[in-house]
Amino acid sequence: MTDSTSTHQSEAEAPRNGSRRRLAVGILLVSVLLMLAAGAWWWHQLQTTVSTDNAKVTGDITDISPKTGGRLEELLVAEGDQVRAGQLLARLDSSQAEVALAQAQAALALAEANLAKLPDEVRAARATVERNRQTAAAARAQVGVAETTLADSTRALQQAQALFDSGAVSREALDSATSRQRSARAALEAAQA
Repeated sequence: MTDSTSTHQSEAEAPRNGSRRRLAVGILLVSVLLMLAAGAWWWHQLQTTVSTDNAKVTGDITDISPKTGGRLEELLVAEGDQVRAGQLLARLDSSQAEVALAQAQAALALAEANLAKLPDEVRAARATVERNRQTAAAARAQVGVAETTLADSTRALQQAQALFDSGAVSREALDSATSRQRSARAALEAAQA
């Protein structure tokens, strides 16, 4: 009976051993499939994701500054944001620029008004120069007349002196000639001044 009992036990264990084997092969197969799936996911992550604890990123960093100074009114981007060429980054307070523009426009209007008056002023200046030329010519003519009058009165005085010395004329005639000569000299000095 021992032989039949041990045979019977072996036969009962045989189906258990077969199911254990199938279970072990199934577990092994599932484990291998899970490892392959995990390896495929890990390989995909390495190909598509960059990760590091200590890295440097190459990028263009550009300092910006406005063409005009002023108080910052609004900042439209934050540090580290990507920006495009021509993108509005900030708004400056425009009140100072508007005041400067108004002053420049006023200065321009004044310059244009002065430019418009310039032809009139040039004509007036030319007329003044012409009047001054005529006045100078008249003054030169007066000096010429005064010089001629002085020369005549000096000659007349010399003649009166000679006649007085010879006794041909009176003292009054000599005094009159002297007075005319002094008047002529004073007129010449006044014309030259």
